[in-house]
Amino acid sequence: MNTEILKNINNILIKNFNFKKKINLNTDLSKIKNWDSLKHLDFIMQLEKSFKIKFNLEENYKIKIIKDFVAKIKLKQKNNEKKN
Repeated sequence: MNTEILKNINNILIKNFNFKKKINLNTDLSKIKNWDSLKHLDFIMQLEKSFKIKFNLEENYKIKIIKDFVAKIKLKQKNNEKKN
């Protein structure tokens, strides 16, 4: 499942943010050249749309490392399954 989530995140970054190389679990988005808060929010919105989840406002700014996004996405998907 981690691999599938990471693959989807990579696709979002390549397609919407013109990333040239693949990211890995340890990639810190805040260390990427020209990454700013607007791109970060746009990225969050793309994740929400792609994975059919919602991040709360606090999570929007705290999460910067890809492995943390993967963990949070898995948790939110699991919680969504329990609700349904």
